[in-house]
Amino acid sequence: MLLFLLRHGDALDSPTLHDDERPLSDLGREQVTTTARYLRSVQPSLDEIISSPLLRARQTAEALHEHFPGAQRTVSEFLAPMSNPMQIFKELNRLRAQSVLLAGHEPFMSTAISHLIAGNDDAKVEMRKSSLACIHSAHPVGRGSGALRWIVAYELMKTHRT
Repeated sequence: MLLFLLRHGDALDSPTLHDDERPLSDLGREQVTTTARYLRSVQPSLDEIISSPLLRARQTAEALHEHFPGAQRTVSEFLAPMSNPMQIFKELNRLRAQSVLLAGHEPFMSTAISHLIAGNDDAKVEMRKSSLACIHSAHPVGRGSGALRWIVAYELMKTHRT
């Protein structure tokens, strides 16, 4: 299975909004559009797009879905910032998908990558906003089942010509 792990784009920071309700900022929407175009240039299709239930991650998934309209789109509580990656791995093992994008948050994203490639949380992985990682995972998806293919930051995707 090809797994794409995407940290949401920049979000508004307002004392009047609960963290769950923070939407993408204008910059965040731009980041996600750039990321979607980049991903489309290296991966022509996705089977599934799964996002965290937090608004900014759902908006990130919605924007990606516009570029991958054939993908199934769902929301999983197991992609919340402090979730245990083993929970989403169990969900992934129930899918019959070949390519899945997970849209979520830190520290979940870097922890999940570390568990996939190192089998624990010892790998030092940095996932800035709108960073995208590609991991090839054997079945079943779990600790140490993955090989990191690449991680690319928004700043590099922005310079990529499709």
